[in-house]
Amino acid sequence: LAGRVAIDTTAAGFTLQEIVTAQDARLLFGSVESGGVVTSSSSNTFNGIPAGVNLTVKGASTEAVSLSIATTDSTLVTAAKSLVSTFNKLRDKIDQHTFFNETDNTTGILCGSNETLRIESEVSRLFTDRFFGSDVQSLEQLGISFKDDGKLELDEAKFKAQFAADPTAVEEFFTAETTGFVAKLDALTESIAGADNSLLINRSQSLTRKIDTNLERVESLSARLDRQRELLLSQFFAMESIIGKLQDSLQAVQQIAALPPLTRSGG
Repeated sequence: LAGRVAIDTTAAGFTLQEIVTAQDARLLFGSVESGGVVTSSSSNTFNGIPAGVNLTVKGASTEAVSLSIATTDSTLVTAAKSLVSTFNKLRDKIDQHTFFNETDNTTGILCGSNETLRIESEVSRLFTDRFFGSDVQSLEQLGISFKDDGKLELDEAKFKAQFAADPTAVEEFFTAETTGFVAKLDALTESIAGADNSLLINRSQSLTRKIDTNLERVESLSARLDRQRELLLSQFFAMESIIGKLQDSLQAVQQIAALPPLTRSGG
C-alpha cells in the first residue's frame, strides 16, 4: 500500500483505468467463527503470528492453509559452529603474534605482552567455567570442548542430543539475563575491548601517551642539536677568520726586505 501511485488526469484530456489496487498482504490466522486474527504486512512476511513463528506468504488463497510447526536446531548448530570457529581464529591470531623461536631467538610482536596473556587466560576460562541456574552448566556438557592444541571443537551429535532432550535448559544456559553464557561473554568482551575504560583502550591510550612523550623528546633533542650546530658553526667561522688574519700577517712579514746598513758621512 505504501507504494501506490496517485495520478490526477483532470487536465490531461484522458483517463486511466485501475487494473489492480495497491494493497498490503492480509492474513487471517484462525477462523472468523473462532475469533481469528486478521493482520497485514507490506513485505509478505508475518512475524509472531503465531508467537515465535515467522511466516512468509507466497500467494493468495481462499481456502484455509494448514501449517505443521516443529522445533529445529539448525540455527543453533550454525551459531555454535560460528562460536567455535571465531574462538579458534582468536587462538590462531594470538599464536601468530606471541611465538618464540628457540632456533634463532625470534619472537612475535606481542610475545610477553601482559594484555595478550590476560585476554588468552580470561577468554579460555570463560569457555571452561561452569554456569549455574540451568540443568546445562557448561559448554563441555553441550559438546563444545578444548583439544590438546588449545582450540575448540564441536561434537555436533552431542550438541543436538542435548538440545533435543531439554531445549529450555540449553536456551537458559545461553540467554539467562545475568548468568547466561552470552551475558558473561558480552561483559568480558566489553572489559577487553569496550569503548570506555577497557583493557585494550587503556593500553592504546598508554601507548599513545608514550609515543607523544617520545615525539616531544625527539623535538627537544632536535632543537638542542640545531643550537649546538649553530654554535659550532659560529666558532668554526670565527677560527677560520682568525686563521685567515694570521695568514695575512705571515705573508706581510715574509715580504719585509732586509734594511741596508747605515753609513756615516764625513764632515
